[in-house]
Amino acid sequence: MGFPAWEGATRCSGSATPGAQALMRFIIERYGSKGAANWGIYNCRTVRGASTTSLHGEGRALDVGFPLGDPDGDELLRRLLKVPGRLGVQAIIYERRIYSALSPDGRPYTGVAPHFDHLHIELTREAAQKLTYETVKRVLHRQPRRAGSRTLRRGDSGADVRWLQGKLRIEADGEFGPVTEAAVKKFEEQAKERFKGRLGIKADGVMGRNSWKAIGVKPQR
Repeated sequence: MGFPAWEGATRCSGSATPGAQALMRFIIERYGSKGAANWGIYNCRTVRGASTTSLHGEGRALDVGFPLGDPDGDELLRRLLKVPGRLGVQAIIYERRIYSALSPDGRPYTGVAPHFDHLHIELTREAAQKLTYETVKRVLHRQPRRAGSRTLRRGDSGADVRWLQGKLRIEADGEFGPVTEAAVKKFEEQAKERFKGRLGIKADGVMGRNSWKAIGVKPQR
């Protein structure tokens, strides 16, 4: 099921809705230990830079914070984009893109807040009242792939590449290009010296099991 029709907010309701609380509970339980944070649901205010009532005012919008470069934000976005209709998600804003029935594949978001560090998730009025934790858990039950689950090299892309780039303190665009390869080589050279060759790292610009260990990530099977 695709995105349901968008329903704007008209007033402040006074509290967070049950559906928004259920979705937030699941997200924090699943991603909280990995860096996700509850940035709030209910907030009686207007949309930043505008005069219309924010969906937070009706308690049916969630803000979930993620550290910059953390792949879990991208993983959560992808999971939500697969099943928005089943959860009653009417819109998502993340990394200056907005996803909705009008633009299910996303379009540039021109609002004041770029949303680089958090996902803004909106529910329909029905979902805000009826969505349960059990339903969220059933729909979003799969574990996300974590950094270290695959070898990364030039030409690869994805959330784990973005996470790696964040760790290396370079532009986190999710594309493993020449800049990322050079940064990995530099890191591997430093790791070889630091660990005195014990990890068997090769300064080849490829993130394999030993390089993941050196960066502090336990490789996944």
